[in-house]
Amino acid sequence: MSTTTANPTPLVSLVIKQVISWLGADFSQQSPTVPLTPLVVGLTGPQGIGKTTLVRLVVQTLTSSPYNLKATHFSLDDLYYPHATLKDIAKSNADNPLLQWRGNPGTHDIALGEQVLEAFKRGNQTKKDILIPVYDKSLNHGRGDRVDQAHWNKAQPPFHLIILEGWCLGFTPPTDISSLYNTDTVPDASLTPAFPHLCSHSMKHIQALLEHLTHQHRLTKYMNALIHIHPSSLSHVYTWRLEQEHTMKALNGGHGMSDQEVKEFVDMFMPLYAACLPGLFERGWQGEHYLRVTLDERREILDVKGS
Repeated sequence: MSTTTANPTPLVSLVIKQVISWLGADFSQQSPTVPLTPLVVGLTGPQGIGKTTLVRLVVQTLTSSPYNLKATHFSLDDLYYPHATLKDIAKSNADNPLLQWRGNPGTHDIALGEQVLEAFKRGNQTKKDILIPVYDKSLNHGRGDRVDQAHWNKAQPPFHLIILEGWCLGFTPPTDISSLYNTDTVPDASLTPAFPHLCSHSMKHIQALLEHLTHQHRLTKYMNALIHIHPSSLSHVYTWRLEQEHTMKALNGGHGMSDQEVKEFVDMFMPLYAACLPGLFERGWQGEHYLRVTLDERREILDVKGS
């Protein structure tokens, strides 16, 4: 998804147009008026689909002429617990393979996320700098770790727009998980690769993730809108995530996961896709604004739905 702000891809242009409509800013001014609280947009999509790149380019464009907005972003990935805490979580859930790596609900520091989002909510009035945590995925042979606070990113309010990106934002637990185990019909063809992974885990282990997921509303309550980037098939996620790991290792001297570890890593997310995406497809997001964009394997737009 390489591009420049002068020549954005169709996806970048689409997201910018949608965010602009939600903001309702007056761009006839050199510096649009900053609201009392920023618009907080969640952006969700599976591993490797290009969330981080998309968000970076959108923010880069909106903070440049002719928009000249104040905007920033951060990731759910940067809210992972420190490596030592994740080891403790894995140990205390030794029978649950879905909590042995970072990634699933239960491995994010929700309290830290609340702290950051609350600071953003109040920042336009307090004008206090906001520290955004940073998680280095290349540390500990690809298992990652939170970096020292001295190296966290600093954001300086005021802001028109905050984008929070994460793979399971907007997910809510299904009302009856057992029905997904017993169905012969996949709610959407794009989800077909995920259902065998759901059924390969005990309902008890899936329920543990869903219980952790309920705490995520403490973050999503800050969101005014959700943008959902979805692949035409979840099988694309394996290819995309492997490409990402190879790129990272080429830049950092080879530190990261092996190809097999990447596959196992992606496998770990599939059960929650099978459990939660049918509900998101059926009901959409229950917040103010929702946009769903479906991409093909080349990350080109196939379909757009939303408001």
